[in-house]
Amino acid sequence: AASVWDIRSGAKLRTFSLKNPLEEKFQVQATIIFEDKQKKDEKKKVQEKVIRGRVKSYNAKTETFSIEEGNVVHDGVEPEKVIPLQEPNRLKWSADGKYLARLGPDMISVYVLPEMTLLERKSIAAKEILDFMWSPKSNMLSYWAPADSNHPAMIHLLKVPERDEISSRKLFDVTEGRMVWQNEGDYLCVHMVKLQTKKKSYVLMFFRVRDPGVPVEQIELSEPVLHVSWEPAGDRLVILHGEPRSPSMSFYSMSGSKPTAVVAGKGTAASARHELTHLFTRTGNQYNDVMWSPAGGVVALAMFAPGDTCMFDLLDIETNTVMASRRHDRCNRLLWDPSGRYLASCTTTELRNINAKGHVEDGFNIYTFQGGLACQVKREKLFQFSWRPRPKELVTSEMKKKVMKKLPHYIKIFDNDDKKRKTELMREVEAVRLKQAEEFFGWLHRNRAAVGPLKARRVAQRGGYDSDDDKNYKIEVTVEETVLSSRDQIIQ
Repeated sequence: AASVWDIRSGAKLRTFSLKNPLEEKFQVQATIIFEDKQKKDEKKKVQEKVIRGRVKSYNAKTETFSIEEGNVVHDGVEPEKVIPLQEPNRLKWSADGKYLARLGPDMISVYVLPEMTLLERKSIAAKEILDFMWSPKSNMLSYWAPADSNHPAMIHLLKVPERDEISSRKLFDVTEGRMVWQNEGDYLCVHMVKLQTKKKSYVLMFFRVRDPGVPVEQIELSEPVLHVSWEPAGDRLVILHGEPRSPSMSFYSMSGSKPTAVVAGKGTAASARHELTHLFTRTGNQYNDVMWSPAGGVVALAMFAPGDTCMFDLLDIETNTVMASRRHDRCNRLLWDPSGRYLASCTTTELRNINAKGHVEDGFNIYTFQGGLACQVKREKLFQFSWRPRPKELVTSEMKKKVMKKLPHYIKIFDNDDKKRKTELMREVEAVRLKQAEEFFGWLHRNRAAVGPLKARRVAQRGGYDSDDDKNYKIEVTVEETVLSSRDQIIQ
């Protein structure tokens, strides 16, 4: 069983009995065997086919399943050929910790803390649901159901506790899918596999959750989508697609601008509307992992070779420039520090392999976000590496966006303030120098006035030599010239 405890009081709030994901009504993927006979004279061909359906029943005597695929029931499916597609025992918390949700057949059960009672005493109906996710920043649920028979795939966004559906989309011929939230909850990406006759394509839908009406944009690729990763607290994302050995990396921005039409007769200026924009694509590399800097703007593109080495590039997204390429032998982990200023590459050994033979070159390296080596430590049998957590920032993402939007205005203000301060400092320096010069010339005039009456006596004591007379000095001017280069040229 799974239990929920209040660690402050030590009270058990609720206990959930564990469910078998192969129970009736849960969705599964199964491999069935069927006979294919195309012509009368031909022998029957035994073939395998992968299907997705629901568990209808389990026969304990024959130890086989009956799988219901739409209106068709497949009997005698062996257990080793049935794979569960749902996780009914996984409990998912909302962003603020006020709700706890659990997946069930065609429903989502949401419990309210601290009483742990079912929200409004009933579960949320979600027909054909396969999976769901909470928004990382708000009490909002996203769930999707793949296409089944003549029913299209459905993607839903739902507010909790109001149960208000803020957006839903239909898509036909979709079988597989995955949801990826941006960490601030501003955007949701759902990438799916679409089958049409013999053609297979890969569809990505992008929901602008914060915008009125939740507008949706869509792109379709011909290559398999391997991974989707959002920029932390940003508007950009990277899509890995193609062959796993050498994937392409396409970078997109959700804040691309497109001018809207001016309303005739009203004299209003044209405004910019954000849209999904392709930035650039990098190909010809063997990267198999992508790690965004927590500060955004920089991404580490890594290629891990098991038990061998790790090579990674630090890419500046603004300029599409690789700032540095690094290699760390035997490295198996890359970790950004919470500020995004440093990146650690380390070689760790699992605790279960504590008796394994270590290596003198194991340890960790720490690099700046520009690729400069800041620290190198050798530690044989390094079991764990982690950065110290940072406290929650006082500046919200909305405040950061406002600052970035008004940054050109602030730059002008700061430049003017810097010029004023620089002028003030120069005036202070000039005032000090002027005061020193006045003091010096005052001292000079006083001493000249004091030694003036003694000049005749001084000249007489020196045998008529007057050191203040320029005629007693010989001035020579010497000029030195150095030839830096020369060349001969024939002029006809």
